[in-house]
Amino acid sequence: AARAAMILPQIYTLDERIAVYNRRYEVVKADMNKIPHLTVPDQLDQVSPVYDSVQFNIRGISEQQLDAFVAGCAARGVPVEVFGAKTNARYFRNWKYTEKSQQQFDSLPKTEHIIQWAGDLRLPLMFEEEDFKTMTTAVAEAMADATREE
Repeated sequence: AARAAMILPQIYTLDERIAVYNRRYEVVKADMNKIPHLTVPDQLDQVSPVYDSVQFNIRGISEQQLDAFVAGCAARGVPVEVFGAKTNARYFRNWKYTEKSQQQFDSLPKTEHIIQWAGDLRLPLMFEEEDFKTMTTAVAEAMADATREE
């Protein structure tokens, strides 16, 4: 009963929160697509999203530069996750099933390549509009630092 009492009022604001998430996502997506080496793919028309995070592809940089980019984002207070990172629970190689089931992952080289270069950035509902500009600026600075020629 206590859970229902807490959840029920939230249901009434669901559409409003979805609209806020999706409006903010479009702003972040436009900013992220201006950053070299990052691309936020378009969503399929058949999908009705709730954008509480933005997934993006990372192209044209080395693994060392990718590590530097992620570290640079973290240092700026913007945690970016890479789906294919050894520390990411969503990376299928981190799923500990039976030894036989692990072998199936060796037959997924295209999938593995895609997720090793796919990033994720959370878009917290409680943030203010200007916080998202600060986030994308930090991401742009981290990428510029990571790819700067010494």
